[in-house]
Amino acid sequence: MVKHITRIGCGAFIVLLALFPSAAIQAQTLDDWKAALAAAKDSKGCLSIPYSNRRDQCTRAQAIIDERCAQSQWSCKGLLETKSLRGNIQSLKERIEGFKTEKERLSSQRSSATTDDDKRRIDGKNSELEKTIYERTKQLDELQKSLETDISDINIRLEKARVCLDARMAVQAAFADATSTAQSESDPEVRAIVKDLVPYWAGKRTGHEEQIQNVKEGVTYCNQCKNGEV
Repeated sequence: MVKHITRIGCGAFIVLLALFPSAAIQAQTLDDWKAALAAAKDSKGCLSIPYSNRRDQCTRAQAIIDERCAQSQWSCKGLLETKSLRGNIQSLKERIEGFKTEKERLSSQRSSATTDDDKRRIDGKNSELEKTIYERTKQLDELQKSLETDISDINIRLEKARVCLDARMAVQAAFADATSTAQSESDPEVRAIVKDLVPYWAGKRTGHEEQIQNVKEGVTYCNQCKNGEV
């Protein structure tokens, strides 16, 4: 048995699907096929598969899709772009370093100052610089915490996208295997039903392929956000 396992949260595991543990279980009666065709006509997706193990696998995966594949759960677009934030962090770091350099320069001047007025003037500037450095460092800490929060959110969305992709590919596989098995059916009445079911299953696979591509593009964009490319 080959199990597809996805890691969720802090080390917890869920078994997404046991993919193809054995040869497809054949539909036992013509009524099974008629029920499958009726399900297809009612656009009931997985229920249109007459082989019970493939239907069950498809149904379990579809439940995950319904729960986890909403675009709002895995998309980063317009929400978690980090390039600008990273730029602000870098700019603020450089400004803080500039203030520190200026403070060191003033401290050097004070050591060579010859009058009390000069020393007081330098001390006043140093005091202002210390205050500025303190305030800017607090701002920097807040920006860095914001970036850490964004990265954490991105990772959560990437994990949800991976679960979604696994589920969609499992549904695709169930329809593909049902198609392959159905085409070897020999009963004339069953074969007549297969002719109607195969195009429906092909359409379901195509629909999932389009959604898989959307999620893959979303994963790429989330990784770009994570790396500061956007």
